[in-house]
Amino acid sequence: MLMCDAHHRLIDAFAPETYTAARLQEMRLAHTSKVRRYREAMKFTEAQVITLFADLGNVSTHYPDSEFLEVLLAEQLSMHPHVRRNLDYRKRDGRTSPDFWGNYLHEMELDVGTMVREMRSPASTDVLAVFPLHHTPTLVLAGRITGEARRVQVFQPSRQRKSWQWDSNAVAHPAGTFKVSGRTDGESREVLLTIELTAHVDMGAVPASLSEAVSSGRMPWIRLMLDSPDGECIRRKEDLEQFMNTARSTINFIQDKVRAKRVHLIVLSPSSAAFSLGQLMQVGHHAEFTL
Repeated sequence: MLMCDAHHRLIDAFAPETYTAARLQEMRLAHTSKVRRYREAMKFTEAQVITLFADLGNVSTHYPDSEFLEVLLAEQLSMHPHVRRNLDYRKRDGRTSPDFWGNYLHEMELDVGTMVREMRSPASTDVLAVFPLHHTPTLVLAGRITGEARRVQVFQPSRQRKSWQWDSNAVAHPAGTFKVSGRTDGESREVLLTIELTAHVDMGAVPASLSEAVSSGRMPWIRLMLDSPDGECIRRKEDLEQFMNTARSTINFIQDKVRAKRVHLIVLSPSSAAFSLGQLMQVGHHAEFTL
C-alpha cells in the first residue's frame, strides 16, 4: 500500500501494533466501497441541497457537505455541487427576551425574500433535499415558501444517532399513531391548533387571551398529537408521511368544516414536521395562521 512519508512512518515505525494487516485491509475496503458508491451516484437523480440552520440554545449548528452527500446516496440521489444555505441565523439565541420576535422578521426580511425568489425560479434539479434545524416558526414559514409544487425530500436530524439518515433499524409507526382531538361540528372564526409531537402543550404558558377563549368555549382547540411525545418520533420517512397525511386532513377540516378565518398555531415537533406542516399552508387556500 503506497502512502505519504508521514503515514508510512506512523504505520510501520511508530504504531505497527495498532495498524495490523487486518485493519489496513479493512480501511482499504471501506475506501474502495466509498469510491464505488460515489461512482454509482453519477447514475442517480440529482438533488439540490437546501439547509435551514440556526444556532439554537447558543450552540453552533454545522454539518459538512460530505454528510449531506452520504444521506442522499442512501436515498439513491446524487448531490448538486452548490448547497443553498437559506435563512442562516447565527446571532445570539435570545428567544426569551421580550423584543426578540418583534425584531426577528425585520432582521430576516432580506433572507426570506431571497428564498422566495429562489423557489419561484425554474428548478435546476428534479429534487429539493431539505435539511432543517431552525426556530420552529421559521421552519413553518420556509415550508410555506417552498410548497409542494416540486418534489421535496425533507430529512430529520437525530440527536441520539447523530445522523441525518433515516433509521433503517426502526419500525415505521403503525397507522393511527398521530391522533387528532377537539374536532367540532360548528363553525368558528378562530381556532387554536396545537401540534404536540415532542411534548404536550402547557396551557399555563399559552397567551392568556387564547387560554381564556378555549376554557370559555368560545374558541375550539384542535390537537394533533402523540400519546407519548418523543423528540425521536420521526425516525423513518414513512413516519413523516403519516404525519403529513394527518396534518393535511386536519387543516382541510379547519378550512372546509370549521371555516376559520384565523388559526392560532403552536408547534412542538421535530424540525422535519414543522417544515412539512408549512408546505401544506398555501397562500389563497387557507385562513391566516398566527405562529
